[in-house]
Amino acid sequence: MTEAQRTDPRTGSVLTLSSAGLAVTHPDGRHVFIAAPPGYSLSHFEAGITVVGRGEAQHDGWWDWHFEPDLEAGVFRRLGPAY
Repeated sequence: MTEAQRTDPRTGSVLTLSSAGLAVTHPDGRHVFIAAPPGYSLSHFEAGITVVGRGEAQHDGWWDWHFEPDLEAGVFRRLGPAY
């Protein structure tokens, strides 16, 4: 997968997406890596900084899910199926 970048409008952080996770460069120069949720490979950005992850197995009947990164906690939160 080709890496994609977005800037978080709330924090000004630069987000670089790869299938393995999200590299975050904060405006103060700190670098953080948020790993993809276990069992998921990240695919692409959707609206804002929401990303799509494809699971190794179905979850509730779906392979693809929307995840939102919590930049402060350093985790992804599952939002719902990606249609």
